[in-house]
This record gives sequence, structure tokens and C-alpha cells, in this order.
Amino acid sequence: MIQNISERAKELPYKTKKERIQSFTGRENLFHKELKKLLERIEPDAYIEILQGPDENGKDLVMRIKDNFGGYQNIAFVVKTIKKLSGSAKGKAAELNTQIMQSFNIPANLGDVYKKVQISQVVVVITGTISQGAKDKILKPFSSHMHLKNNIEFFDLEKLIELFTEYYPEFFFDKDLQT
Repeated sequence: MIQNISERAKELPYKTKKERIQSFTGRENLFHKELKKLLERIEPDAYIEILQGPDENGKDLVMRIKDNFGGYQNIAFVVKTIKKLSGSAKGKAAELNTQIMQSFNIPANLGDVYKKVQISQVVVVITGTISQGAKDKILKPFSSHMHLKNNIEFFDLEKLIELFTEYYPEFFFDKDLQT
């Protein structure tokens, strides 16, 4: 018998983990809360805020981490709760381009920090799969801005399964199973 929730999560079938993550398809605001919990587990000393409304400017969440030199790294998370993003999805790719550009160009207004902060990195989170063609399409407008292109990362279904399993395994279980 598996003794703890971490071990139980590791033993879950891939299909079960995939279904749990993809149960948030079309329910982005609910997924933001779970993603925030995950990020708090990964970086316990980070300040993380969910942004909503007209002032988000492309950024669904922002994580502010103090670096070793006394400065801060500000990471924006752009979230899409969809099952698949392919290179033929021109509308979604264009929407993501706009959100990434806004993330870099418009400082994030963090309520609890009482200041606007410049974003240094953007992580595009897709709760499903993302094709290389879609990644290429999203990154193309940034090809002449290597300082931006090199600071864009993708978390797809595979990466999310890995991170939730390692840092927030109870995500995969019903509340009554969390002991």
C-alpha cells in the first residue's frame, strides 16, 4: 500500500492525471487558484498574485522572487485552459502573442506590493498539448527581440503533470482523500 499522498500521486495512471488537469478546460479562473497553490509550493518565499480585470494586461498571475543580489525577478503567467494548441490555431496564437507583448511592455500592478513591476519572464501555461508549430508561431514576432524570446517558456500538459506530481500531489485527489 502506498503510504503518503506524494507516493500515491506518483503511482496514478497518466490518464487520471491528464483528466484532472483537463477538467479545468474552459474554467480558467478556477485553474488560476490551483496554479497559484502550485507556484507557492515551488517557490515558498515568492509573492504570487492573480490578476483579473482590465488591469491584467495579458498577465493572469505574477510571481515576484527576490534574487541573490537584492533585486527581483517578476514572472508573468499567461494561462489558457484548452486541450490542444496547434500551429493552425491562428486566433489563439495571435491572442497569446498580444498577451506576451503586453506582459513585457506594460508593468504589472501588484496590489499587495503597492507598485508596478516590470516583467522579466513570461511562462505560457497550456493545460493541454502544444505543437512545435504553435510554439514557433507564438515566438515568431519575438525573433528580432532575443532578450524577450529567450525569456518566454512553455508549460504544457506534460510539464504540469510533472510539477503537480512533485510539488502539489494532493491536486490529483478529491478533498476527502487528502489526509
